[in-house]
Amino acid sequence: MRVSDDVLKCVFFLAVKATTAGTESFRLVGTGFFVGVPSERFPQEAQWTYMATAKHVIEAAKRYGSSIYVRLNTNQGGYEMLEVHGEWTYHENEGVDLALGGWQPDLKKYDCRVIPFEMFALEKAIESESIGVGDEIVMVGLFSQHYGTKKNYPIVRSGAIAATPGEPLRDDHSGVEYQAYLAEVRSIGGLSGSPVFVALTQLMLPSGISRKREKFVYLLGVVRGHWDIKKVEAAVDFAEDDLGQVNMGIAIVTPVQYLAEMLMYDVFLKPRRNYDSEVAKTRESKPPSVQ
Repeated sequence: MRVSDDVLKCVFFLAVKATTAGTESFRLVGTGFFVGVPSERFPQEAQWTYMATAKHVIEAAKRYGSSIYVRLNTNQGGYEMLEVHGEWTYHENEGVDLALGGWQPDLKKYDCRVIPFEMFALEKAIESESIGVGDEIVMVGLFSQHYGTKKNYPIVRSGAIAATPGEPLRDDHSGVEYQAYLAEVRSIGGLSGSPVFVALTQLMLPSGISRKREKFVYLLGVVRGHWDIKKVEAAVDFAEDDLGQVNMGIAIVTPVQYLAEMLMYDVFLKPRRNYDSEVAKTRESKPPSVQ
């Protein structure tokens, strides 16, 4: 499936400063992306932009004890490392692996795209579009072995939804349960924090009649990680060496509905509503124009 170049521009790389053998350099730690939320009262005039990624990416970065940076492509063809200001907000449910930041650079200076809120695959869209098992997905993000020396080179990994959220999964480290999509992809690992898009083709109904979907693509969720075969007790009797060579190819994806919930937290919602109120007051105080 051909992926638009704009899809590649929706992500950035996250990094920290690390010292190796006395030399300080940037170390890439994961992928993030920008999401946009329109003003409630003036949706055609104002949009608020936030940074999204996986919580465990931010927590891992903080263990270095330094600031977190974003690596963004510039309009001139190179990249810049920008220090992230402000705090990251996590979901109130400990099992949800998401982080949201309110800081943003001047995006006009950079070759990037913002994923709009109307692109989220929320409950209404999932039902009306019949999004489910077998639908094609693409993940866009960092490949640690080839990330680009002069600019970001995100890669695309494709596959299909293997299972929808239902019976909870359990985190091996914390023991906390969580909901997630399981996605079969051609390769795994290295994409933590990456956006996952579901690409909708025609839907074949049991009657044999096909039905077109309303949109071609939705944001399905965020990469949490991949299924580690070493942690699974298989029912099949593999030899130890053979077991290590089996590629399960299953990625764990946090549903975008949790990201939508976070965007309504007071820390993000209040500034948006305060802005709307100030704009409304300004317009109400202006005298009517004379014709």
